[in-house]
Amino acid sequence: MKMYEKLAKYRLPYSYLIAAVSIAFAHKPVIYYGFILVAIGMALRFWAAGYIHKNAEVSTGGPYALTRNPLYLGSFMGALGAFILGHEFWPLVFFVCTYVFFYGSLIRSEEKFLSSHYGDDFSKYKANVPVFLPRLIPYKSESTSSFSWAKALDNKEHKYSATAILVPILVLVVAYLRG
Repeated sequence: MKMYEKLAKYRLPYSYLIAAVSIAFAHKPVIYYGFILVAIGMALRFWAAGYIHKNAEVSTGGPYALTRNPLYLGSFMGALGAFILGHEFWPLVFFVCTYVFFYGSLIRSEEKFLSSHYGDDFSKYKANVPVFLPRLIPYKSESTSSFSWAKALDNKEHKYSATAILVPILVLVVAYLRG
């Protein structure tokens, strides 16, 4: 098993570590624009979760027509917003560096799986849609899938949303307690 496949198993503990770091280093003055990034990140994740059909097909509709990893982009934006909210530079640098390493490994692992299971369908999609930063014009695919609230809930996106709301609140509390 390659290193990136081993790292993929630790995405949840990594997320909790990043949340703890953003809370631990928060201080005033709080930069409220961070809430905008948190909200956009949460919305992007929920939108993506309503389109993904895990282990059934290559999801190419909705946000997947713009980026191959809208869930990870949404997570990045939400965490970035929490760090900006807490107004601390070095933990933000730590987050960005570790995110690129950790999620880059995770993406390689997932793309290896997708390539082996979906072959040409995934290869064509991969050739036309960027891995992380979204394209401006949506990818045209044969997919007829549409957003489903039930699918987003089945994918347990409401649990991520609850955490994504809690972390910025804790950042604010810690920042104000430190005065």
